[in-house]
Amino acid sequence: MVGDFNKLNGFTLGDAIYVAQMWAGDVDMTTCLDADFNGVNGFTVGDAIFIAQVWAGEAVFPWSNGEGKRNLLEADMIET
Repeated sequence: MVGDFNKLNGFTLGDAIYVAQMWAGDVDMTTCLDADFNGVNGFTVGDAIFIAQVWAGEAVFPWSNGEGKRNLLEADMIET
């Protein structure tokens, strides 16, 4: 899984919405990184905002290769 949290159509803005739905308790929570995708203060609505920023190219995933590419090894990800 490379940013495709809702498992639909690859990594899209819909994944940020899905993470917000996780935060609201409307969909099942992921076990990936305990959903603390931005690495700040545990899982908060800020993680959904962070996912949107990654999608927009304004931020990179902490596990990226430093070039802004979403590059996560399957061994590093715990599936939901």
